Amino acid sequence: MRFPGSQKELFGGPIIAGRRSGVVAAVHRLAQSVHRAVGTLSPAERSFLQRALADYAGTVRHGDDTYRTPRFAQPPQSSIRRLTIVIPVYRGVEVTEACIRSVLSHRNDETDFVLIVNDASPEAEMAKVLARFSHAKNLQLLANKSNLGFVKTANRALKAVPDGDVVLLNSDTEVFAGAFDELYRVAHTSPEIGTVTPLSNNATIFSYPHATLRRSDLSDMPWRRLAQIAAQRNTDAIVDVPTAHGFCMLIKREALERTGGFDESFGRGYGEENDFCARAADLGFRNVATGSVIVYHHESVSFAAEKVELLPKNLAMIAKRYPEYHPAITAFEREDRMRSARWALDTARLAQARKAGARFTLIVTNWLGGGTAESIRDIAGACEPDNGLQLVLSCRSDGFLQLYSEEPLLLARFSPAERRQLFRVLAAAAPALVAVHQILGYDAAFIREFAEWVQDFRSVFYVHDYFAICPRVTMIDSSGSFCGKPSPDVCDRCIAIGGVHEASRHGAAVIEEHHELMESILWNATNAVAPSADAARYINRVWPQLELKVIAHPDSERQLPASPRAGSDDEILVLGAIGPHKGSAKLLEIARLARLKYPQLNFRVIGHTDIDRELLAPGNVTITGAYTHTQLPGLIAQCRGRLALFLHLWPETWSYTLSEAVAYGFVPLVPDIGAPAERVRQTGFGVVFPFPFEANDVLGLIRDIAEGKRQPFSDGASPESWRRSPEDLARLRALFAVAARAPSDASVA
Repeated sequence: MRFPGSQKELFGGPIIAGRRSGVVAAVHRLAQSVHRAVGTLSPAERSFLQRALADYAGTVRHGDDTYRTPRFAQPPQSSIRRLTIVIPVYRGVEVTEACIRSVLSHRNDETDFVLIVNDASPEAEMAKVLARFSHAKNLQLLANKSNLGFVKTANRALKAVPDGDVVLLNSDTEVFAGAFDELYRVAHTSPEIGTVTPLSNNATIFSYPHATLRRSDLSDMPWRRLAQIAAQRNTDAIVDVPTAHGFCMLIKREALERTGGFDESFGRGYGEENDFCARAADLGFRNVATGSVIVYHHESVSFAAEKVELLPKNLAMIAKRYPEYHPAITAFEREDRMRSARWALDTARLAQARKAGARFTLIVTNWLGGGTAESIRDIAGACEPDNGLQLVLSCRSDGFLQLYSEEPLLLARFSPAERRQLFRVLAAAAPALVAVHQILGYDAAFIREFAEWVQDFRSVFYVHDYFAICPRVTMIDSSGSFCGKPSPDVCDRCIAIGGVHEASRHGAAVIEEHHELMESILWNATNAVAPSADAARYINRVWPQLELKVIAHPDSERQLPASPRAGSDDEILVLGAIGPHKGSAKLLEIARLARLKYPQLNFRVIGHTDIDRELLAPGNVTITGAYTHTQLPGLIAQCRGRLALFLHLWPETWSYTLSEAVAYGFVPLVPDIGAPAERVRQTGFGVVFPFPFEANDVLGLIRDIAEGKRQPFSDGASPESWRRSPEDLARLRALFAVAARAPSDASVA
């Protein structure tokens, strides 16, 4: 229904009108088509659709006798309007002017209209600036008599657009060449698409380099150049998303007419686009993002002060209307479903950095942190400035692979099945060195492919633990005892009974499969390094021919005291996170026996244990709980003692907690197993007691030291004896240096 000579439909039309019987008949025809969709719909989908149609037919039967609904409208054939770019304006004269200029520079002024609505801006210059554009072709200025807020202003504009698609654009944005052409193209790649949102520097889940890394500027590349790369390389990067983002969203005409405008109960803004997209999705429209367009966004210039108040209130409305919305957003963020839209941009930036002379070290690790993470930091610090730029590849606890770099700033994620895409991104960086610190947590398919890939690069395999030879990592068997690397049949029974480390994903069921997988990397690495001779000996029990370089860890720069700490021998320090492999059960046994035999003796745990409650029960153990490095000096200051007790049940390859204790002047008491015993013997500072050990023997050692019957260190030894050797540091730097080093340099003597 139209007035004569008008193209505007009346009463929200076009409409389809009919009697109840006609609507029910239409439902029946649709229900019959469900039976024919055997190859298209799953049994569950067919069942759900049948039930929904039956319920709808029941609703119609008991409703009004006449039914009407808007239909999908086709724009008049004579219309030349392709897009209308709607820009609501309130604050920010400079950014608004920059936004409008970018729009006019990059739209097609024959087919793309611009509608600017001044929402009664309080800034006196705003109206003058907008008036400068009033003579631009196919541009219209509207002005609200009073401030209506974003939602009502947007609705006023949408009602003024007779046909064509709409791009709703914040006035604090900047568009680049080709943006509108590409948004329109993406929108019309599928009839189901209702909204399209581009990437941005600052737009929550649509942000690049990542939703968690929003930046005004990238140090390596301007956003305009990145937008050009996106347009060239990301034309197929279309991702279904739970919602569009109102900073820049294209709304197709069909979706606008079927869904209606924005709900004005959202007040001045925030959440209205989420509600619109939820309603559109209920009508079968897809909300998508495209990686082929980047729009710069300052964000919240107009309503910055109100956002804190508006956002929680309006998001609560969304949650009430659509209980599935927030879980869907959470799942989207957790799975990082925008990841594929960022890969081409990451690749281009890495390639540009490499072309400009950057040399990368690829660090391979996992999510577990601990001593490995500390070692990586120390090696990087020790090798500066020759270690180049760092790319960190880690496997996450959810199985995803993550590639992170501070310079150029990027955060790329890959599912386990997307390893080929990962290697393509890595190829752009062409790392000068690959440093493999952890392979625990990676699946077998990745390990095999990585082992082949790494052959083309200079590489270092760093032994931080015993995962290479023991799927349980520590060589503590299923009975809880140190196994000493037994025969393969015993290993297989241990795996069958106790399983492998909880982080392991490679699926090897027998020890030979595990060793074969680890061997593929170890033997393809240019160099293999162990931080202690003891650790190297265990690895060589499995691979006697493997040449392992023994180079001590470059502990963080610490001021080592010239003399031991003074203190009472009635309080013993136990430092770190004390779990089963660190001897928590032994500590409990020692504490209980001490309570009986040496009631004056106390133990101070700076850290936490897996059996805090049991350890506190005897009354002679204090537990501080987990601590940070900044808290440690204060906690150490509360200690009265001078002895630090270590009770590990496996051959630790280094022990950073041991280094920490010595740095504070404590005299270490360590069992005769692993690198700690090796380090104490080398320096002469501390005591090595037999392994395996009994509680009574440890307590006897402590009493002998307290009574002067045994000296806790050799003559002339002190904490300074633990200072790292310049030779080890030089060898480490030679292994890990990448700056000004030819990629073909393959070994270090």
